[in-house]
Amino acid sequence: MILMTTDSFALLRYRRKEIAAEVHDLQAQIEQLLAEDEELASAEKVLLRFGATPSEPVARPTAEVTSGKPEGTPTTPNMILALLREAKAQGKPGLEPKEMQITIAKRWWPSVKSEDVGPTAWRMWKDGRLDKEGSLYKLKVVFPSAELIHRADPELAEWFDSNSSEGKE
Repeated sequence: MILMTTDSFALLRYRRKEIAAEVHDLQAQIEQLLAEDEELASAEKVLLRFGATPSEPVARPTAEVTSGKPEGTPTTPNMILALLREAKAQGKPGLEPKEMQITIAKRWWPSVKSEDVGPTAWRMWKDGRLDKEGSLYKLKVVFPSAELIHRADPELAEWFDSNSSEGKE
């Protein structure tokens, strides 16, 4: 509608009504977009929960990015163990802390720092939970005790006993 007047107040009021109508339309669009964003965030959480791995870092609005670990993120030791299991399954000898940090940032914790991963891996190694070769951290290789072998597979235990006594003579 074109307003044909020279009254300044009428022109101002008309323009303000146009602005109010446009704001109302934009607010409706914003509400629709926010609702869709919530739905997509829920879908993303479901995919992550069922083990899907994003090919790129999980997108989070910049307002939500903090220096702390996101809610629901596994503990750093559990993330490290999961990554080392995956690396072993892929035939890799182990992972360096920088590789762990990059993957953790992509999968769970976008703002993770090297200080969050390296010292934790080192403590896990010192506590005997990981093996370390140079700068590579690896899953701890645990050999079963003789008692456990005897309980689990007596036939195998008998074979070990007979072969180990031959080597001692």
